[in-house]
Amino acid sequence: MCLVIYTSFFSLLSASFLNEPVTGEFYNNSDVQLTRRVKRDAPKIQVPNSWVHAKEGTNVNISCIIRGEPVPSVMWKKADGQVIHNNEHYHLETLGHLYMLQIRDLKVQDFGRYECAASNSLGSASENVHIVGTPQVPVITSKPHGSRGTKYTISWTVDSITPVDEYSVMYREKSGNAEWETKVVPATYESENGIYTQMFQLADLKPGTLYEAVVRARNEFGWSKESEVFVFSTEKDDIPSIPYFTRPDRMRDYIAVPAGTTVNLRCPVDGNPTPKMNWLRDGVPVEKGN
Repeated sequence: MCLVIYTSFFSLLSASFLNEPVTGEFYNNSDVQLTRRVKRDAPKIQVPNSWVHAKEGTNVNISCIIRGEPVPSVMWKKADGQVIHNNEHYHLETLGHLYMLQIRDLKVQDFGRYECAASNSLGSASENVHIVGTPQVPVITSKPHGSRGTKYTISWTVDSITPVDEYSVMYREKSGNAEWETKVVPATYESENGIYTQMFQLADLKPGTLYEAVVRARNEFGWSKESEVFVFSTEKDDIPSIPYFTRPDRMRDYIAVPAGTTVNLRCPVDGNPTPKMNWLRDGVPVEKGN
């Protein structure tokens, strides 16, 4: 009679066998024959982040996850095909299936495409990682339904390591094959922790109409990718409205600055008709040039 005692059987299994196909014959609790089938496969590569936004002078890490059997040989290459080796500027490291490349003290010439390449006896694979200094993709934050018939204030945020110089706003009617109209918007808002916020009023729109828009941002390294297409609508009628603050969440009661510095105060306001703005200091109107 053959008796299998499972408690003894499990005590003999290595943790590395779990969740992998195994075969074997079990005679009793002290006599186990066990074989392991190893699946052979060509390399497969996953890239956690294929676009890395970075700043000059910083240390930048890029990585790829590689699996294959036999264990693949791995190398990092520059866009021109040059193989990267360990030195003072580049540091290569492997942690299990994770293969990492650190570029120290990033230079302008380090921006560009990097290739993670792997090969074994069953095949080869490669994936690209891009290091760029351009802004990240803008995110449009305005409400989808406007309060005006012929105007709409669109707002967005963008993450950029270096200052944003300008934006491009493209918009058109959603129905039909209308051509895109483009507005170039100078960057007028300062950043908070690298996050830039901007708004712009589109005019001469049709009341009660659906529009779509995309936004791009530019810094010294070039243009970002386009935002996701944003759909908004105008009001059916140009209804009169009292003035209101469009971004009260960004208005501060107090700003502390050293004497002798230049301070920019902004107050985003809308209304129909367009409100007339006045600035007061301690209740006294501020005149231009003072």
